[in-house]
Order: sequence, then C-alpha cells, then structure tokens
Amino acid sequence: MQGQERLILANLYLHNLPPGAQTIGQVQISYDHPGYGENLLSPVFPLILTVQSTYQAAPTPKAQQAVLALGKYRQTQMAEIKLQQGDRNSAATLLQSAAHTARQMGDTQAATVLQNNATRLQTGGNLSDSDRKKTRIVAKTTLQ
Repeated sequence: MQGQERLILANLYLHNLPPGAQTIGQVQISYDHPGYGENLLSPVFPLILTVQSTYQAAPTPKAQQAVLALGKYRQTQMAEIKLQQGDRNSAATLLQSAAHTARQMGDTQAATVLQNNATRLQTGGNLSDSDRKKTRIVAKTTLQ
C-alpha cells in the first residue's frame, strides 16, 4: 500500500476561529515498516483548516465512503459485543444496520453476509465461529 493516498477522519470542535485558512497544529504519522522491523515517523505536516462562518457540509465521495466503512465496522463490532453479552436482539439489529450501510456502499456481498447473520439470530439460531469470522472480514472490507 506504499504510495497510496490515505484519508484521516477526525471530529474537531474549535470555537471562535476567524473564517479562512487557519493552521491549528502539526501532524506526524508513526508507522511500522515490516522490512525494517522498527517504528518509523513521517515528516511533520501542518494541520490547516478552512474555517467557514456558517457550517456547510460538503463531503467528497471518498470521505462519504470512508464514513460509511467506519460505520459498518463499528456496527459489527458492537454486534459482537452484544452477542458476547447474550443480547441477541440488539446484535441482530446492529447487524441489520451494518447490512444497510454495506448496501449504501454498494457492497452487496457484505450486505448479504450481515443480513443472513441478523436473520439467523432473529429466528433463534446461533452464529458459528465461521459466521463470526465472515462477519469480521466483511466488516473490514471496502470495495476498490
């Protein structure tokens, strides 16, 4: 994945900044390099925001897909936790939500796996280890 663009999602709550470009800090990425077996650091980059006097959401398609992928992942994580707690109804509801999110992303295979698992839970069935593994895999998968 070297040389590919990465998208970072962050919620920032800042007050009383004047409209226009504002530098609010710096960012440096720490990452593992498998070939060297050590932790490496990126160069330091300024963190520059374009402040608007009135908030107007305008997510790019790439950002929208990233938000949906994060939502799908979190919904399946929460479903796993609910299953561990024995709350099958909540787990099924969360898996249905994740299936809907996958459909919004255009990922019909993930939506099918997630919906089938939700239906299995709703009808009193159990999820096998294989079902849980498939759920974790589709939760992390995005279409290229």
